[in-house]
Amino acid sequence: GPMDHFMDMAHFTIVETRPMVHIMHPMNGSLIYSDQIDVHVDIMNFTLNGSAIGMKNMAGEGHYHVYINDALIGPYNETMVTLTDLPAGDHVLKVVLVNNDHSYLSPVVMDMVHFTLSDDRPMIEIMKPDDEAYFYGSELVVEISIDGLLMNGSAIGGNNTVGEGHWHLYINGDLIGPYTGSMVTLQD
Repeated sequence: GPMDHFMDMAHFTIVETRPMVHIMHPMNGSLIYSDQIDVHVDIMNFTLNGSAIGMKNMAGEGHYHVYINDALIGPYNETMVTLTDLPAGDHVLKVVLVNNDHSYLSPVVMDMVHFTLSDDRPMIEIMKPDDEAYFYGSELVVEISIDGLLMNGSAIGGNNTVGEGHWHLYINGDLIGPYTGSMVTLQD
């Protein structure tokens, strides 16, 4: 009758420390000259358990899903994974912590970065001095050839601009520079 009571029950666990995920690499806004990326994640207050993927949910345990441009790449349970055969262009990488049964945590725990893959890799070549050359005197001329990177001295130390930069010269491990020209004369 109208006075009958129906009952339902749900089991839940309150977790004191909220799980977190942070994408350490690639960095947001990075330009990568490759068709692959190494994804490094830092995960806190959550245990990655690959042997439990698809199994019964356990509080504070699971794995993560990686999405590239909203396409699921796969479940992972290691803090570093390599994604290969990615097309050149702008991409959004999203990492979402999930329970053993692939359901999202509540509230959703995720991190996201934007990155660009380019197959137009800048190149640098030392033209002078010749490899294995001997020098007598106090002057060294270094000449380089750069392709695929616009030299911009006014931007040194400023914000990164895709396709612009400068070069560093190291002698016996010591940094000399930075430079934007194609030839440098060093004294003493």
